[in-house]
Amino acid sequence: MVAYHVRIEGFRLRQKPTNEKGLIMEATKGKYRIRIERDEQPEDPREWENMGRMFCWHSRYILGDEQPEADPAEWLENYEKHYPGAVILPLYLYDHSGITMSTASFSCGWDSGQVGWIVCSPKYWEGLAREQVEKNLEGEIEVYDNFLTGSVYYFVTEVYREESEACPMCKRSDPGSWELVDSCGGFYGYDPKENGMIEHLEDEYKELLDLI
Repeated sequence: MVAYHVRIEGFRLRQKPTNEKGLIMEATKGKYRIRIERDEQPEDPREWENMGRMFCWHSRYILGDEQPEADPAEWLENYEKHYPGAVILPLYLYDHSGITMSTASFSCGWDSGQVGWIVCSPKYWEGLAREQVEKNLEGEIEVYDNFLTGSVYYFVTEVYREESEACPMCKRSDPGSWELVDSCGGFYGYDPKENGMIEHLEDEYKELLDLI
């Protein structure tokens, strides 16, 4: 595969196409370099303290928080009976060379369909507007979809140390090299300015994100 190079006002950006390790992006300016790679061991966001609870049915995948044995229609009827006024959003799955999930249906009816619901009973959102709860649940599914699709990333920041002065005895010098400054993972979503990554970067590396 070919790497792509772009030079803008002294910057150098290299973007490698998707490979077995996932999308890798690298930007350098002067002695500073940042690399963004796919996080190969992300945490399942359904293990966090979430507002919603996902109930899913699928013959091949274990999805969401719970996988009831009851018939989906009967389960929904029973849930609405016991938790009147609950926020309930449908969950759809698109399964083709990987899986992706959304609260909105997909255009392809052959490879997609509804697989469950994400719910939140009124006792968990007291004081909040229903629209805000729906937005929160949609956000949870967006994060979960990033997990399902592998759109979780980590960064590595480095600084270049120039070669040292030659030793007066042996007349040899150490070549310059890149040294690790920081690294952190678990950023869900492709945009480093939206997924929280930029908040963890030192100022020298933040401007490099304009090229990524």
